[in-house]
Amino acid sequence: MSTTFLNFYYCFIRGLLTEKAAPVMNIIHSIFSLILKFRSQLISQSWSFDAGKQMAVHPNFGLMQQSYNTFKYYSHFLFKVVTKLVNRGYQPHLEDFLLRINFNNYYKDN
Repeated sequence: MSTTFLNFYYCFIRGLLTEKAAPVMNIIHSIFSLILKFRSQLISQSWSFDAGKQMAVHPNFGLMQQSYNTFKYYSHFLFKVVTKLVNRGYQPHLEDFLLRINFNNYYKDN
């Protein structure tokens, strides 16, 4: 790993461990929990081929879809919260974090 990334990471984590940053850290924690939940839903059962529909099906597809929609909501919410914090000048390293989570402008104009 590059020294620049490690320096960013340590500053970022140190900044998020403050009491004021607890809501942002909670959102990030929820996002990672959703990722783990999605993974467990995915690997708990196998995909199968439905000959009638001519497509692959997964028994947990509905649950996985709910997890994905919740993930999408939380990730957009995180983007909005961090954007507001950056615009107010709160913790300058969050601007770098914002750039990293929105590197391809996915969250812009949504």
